[in-house]
Amino acid sequence: MKVIFSLLCFSALLVGCAGQQFQPSQNTTVVAVDGKGKLEIYDAARQWFSSYFVSGESVIDYENREVGTIIGKGMGQFGSDPFGLIDYRAHYTLKVETKNNKFRVTSEILKHSNRGSDRIYDVGYLSPERVKQGEAHVQNVIENLENYVESHSGAEASDW
Repeated sequence: MKVIFSLLCFSALLVGCAGQQFQPSQNTTVVAVDGKGKLEIYDAARQWFSSYFVSGESVIDYENREVGTIIGKGMGQFGSDPFGLIDYRAHYTLKVETKNNKFRVTSEILKHSNRGSDRIYDVGYLSPERVKQGEAHVQNVIENLENYVESHSGAEASDW
């Protein structure tokens, strides 16, 4: 009887430690940018995409200056296993919509993946901690975008 009880407790412990199945998560942030028009905000956001993601053409899925919308895909590494052999990655989209004096960023984490020494593979079950780390990484990306748009003009003058 003790053996059965011990096995049940051990099984419950294993189930409790198991990860949760990943579900895409979405977040929306509205940022006020006083004194900047829709096109100025759009141009600054477009510059940010080009500099932050290195290759703007490869990550931007849609852009329309007149409407004030940019949609891009990103992937970021935010940690690794305890031995440093496997990198943790989050794949996400960012949608930026601009209006006068403000813009909205909608982010969606589409999936998580791991990169080992010889391959990259999707991860379907994640610990709650890893989910939070992925969300924190995407939030940091959004904060970087906010800071860039607030501090840069989309069409900065040049005297060269």
